Amino acid sequence: MPRCSTRSDRCRRIDLLFNHTGTSTRGVSFEDLTFEQWSNVVATNLTGSFLCARHAYRMMKEQQPQGGRIINNCSVSAHVPRRHSAPYASTKHALTGLTCSLSLDGRDYDIACGQIDIGNAATTRNEDTARGRL
Repeated sequence: MPRCSTRSDRCRRIDLLFNHTGTSTRGVSFEDLTFEQWSNVVATNLTGSFLCARHAYRMMKEQQPQGGRIINNCSVSAHVPRRHSAPYASTKHALTGLTCSLSLDGRDYDIACGQIDIGNAATTRNEDTARGRL
């Protein structure tokens, strides 16, 4: 199937979704966490991933030939949370559950779903990682 060549073309096939979302409250202690902060992280990290995956899954199921790949870019926090990261760690754990469920549900339609759990990248945002972080 050819790629869409102009903005007016409509793509009718999707073979890969790389689902990458992530925001956090970074450093807010649990007792100081507001419901609004919690909800924002859940909306971005979990609900955003769900909505993108659902759209791709529907297209992959309906297209001919059926199938495709969904890759959820998660986080090492899905396995090893950091201090003061309850909303972020919770959504990354939940994304693992979403990944496993999609992997099972998609089998009959040749839709595979997997997850990668990237650690910290050496960027200016994460310079404190090299020195040690709580």
